Amino acid sequence: MFEIRHRGFSAAARPLPRWLAVAAVCALAGCVYDVPITASGTRNIDAKLLGDWRSKDGKEQLKIRELNGTTYLLLLNGDPFRAYHSDFAGVPFVSVQDLDKPEQKFTYLKYALSPDAKTLTAYAVNSDTLPKTVRTSAAVRKLLRQNLANPKLYVDNPLELVKQR
Repeated sequence: MFEIRHRGFSAAARPLPRWLAVAAVCALAGCVYDVPITASGTRNIDAKLLGDWRSKDGKEQLKIRELNGTTYLLLLNGDPFRAYHSDFAGVPFVSVQDLDKPEQKFTYLKYALSPDAKTLTAYAVNSDTLPKTVRTSAAVRKLLRQNLANPKLYVDNPLELVKQR
């Protein structure tokens, strides 16, 4: 078992890399979207993602646990998030929901896991490319599809995490 401790959450206090981690983990602008990419998980959890991860500089700590067969519980520096696979158009997206804020908004991440499953790289969708005003999951998917080849779809600084255990 694990325990979630309530901690204050301030978007202004979060440096850029911490938002990128949310995800695998929240994005540059934080959890800004009202809807997920998909209404539920598009596949079961990947056991290779479970465990304790740390950024290369040691500033970000991410614990990934199974909440149920399709949903993860993420603890980023102690702050809780819910995440599930929202694979779309051949891209391994994840819809990540902030559980610590009353609004419980989402961010969208693409991730890559190294072949040895020891490095996890998270790419946050750029809210300048995919507007915060999008209101339906169908509209999110339409805009993602239109921007898949756009180099500005993701923020410039992906977060790399190394598996600890």
